[in-house]
Amino acid sequence: MDIALDTLGVVQRRLNELGRKFDSSFQMLMLAQNLFLESCHRIQLDEPQLESKLTKVLERILDAITNR
Repeated sequence: MDIALDTLGVVQRRLNELGRKFDSSFQMLMLAQNLFLESCHRIQLDEPQLESKLTKVLERILDAITNR
């Protein structure tokens, strides 16, 4: 009977430990997801400027090819 109770205690502690690890991993995942979404939002806000810069670079490339 004592062995069964000891085993049950070990199993219970292990389950608690795994639960804490799961919760911690889930929190880290949610933090990473939120950081990714914030980064995407910042890129979207800068999109018009990026498009403008890309347009200028492409125009220069076309001018360089045309003027050869």
